[in-house]
Amino acid sequence: MSKINIENFEDYYAKICSDLSNEHFKVLRCDCFNECIGKQIIPSIKGEMTCMELVPERASHVAKMYPEREIIQGDLTNIPKPNEYFDVILDLSTLDHIPDYKKALDEYQRVLAKDGVFYLATWVSPFGYGKGLNMKRDCFNRKEIEQELRKRFYIVANAKLMRRKFRKYIHFREYRCVLKENFNPNETVIADKIGLDVKREF
Repeated sequence: MSKINIENFEDYYAKICSDLSNEHFKVLRCDCFNECIGKQIIPSIKGEMTCMELVPERASHVAKMYPEREIIQGDLTNIPKPNEYFDVILDLSTLDHIPDYKKALDEYQRVLAKDGVFYLATWVSPFGYGKGLNMKRDCFNRKEIEQELRKRFYIVANAKLMRRKFRKYIHFREYRCVLKENFNPNETVIADKIGLDVKREF
């Protein structure tokens, strides 16, 4: 697997924005929470961006901040876009708050372009626990989420970003994925353009 060297959230956000700032991709942001707490990812990404947000107040707030962007208040288990629409899907710890996360993954698979890249950053542990929207509780069982990802995607990069302060067995992990059914390791895909040699896993 490729390695990603990130020490804290600020470094991580900066790296994501750097990866996506020089290409005109169609990007799906899977929530608006970071914009609501002052971490401005949306304006750093060029090209067409759609941001989906479940909480109406957040969606309304961010829509006023960025009227030039498409902000959709809705559920990620039902993304109102056609098949293979997005070049990049950016999920920064949103999937772990969705009760039917497998359905959301099916939607990500459906709307991701043939040569697209799916970023998932999420909390994982050897156990996994919690449901609903409580950030302090939600956490994936690492084996389970990786199995679900591999049913739909090739994981081309996989890195531990940081540990939770008082629960050392829980850590924040990033996965970068490309579509499994369409991927040809001999082709140049968008992943190559954002600093990943996807051929290394094969």
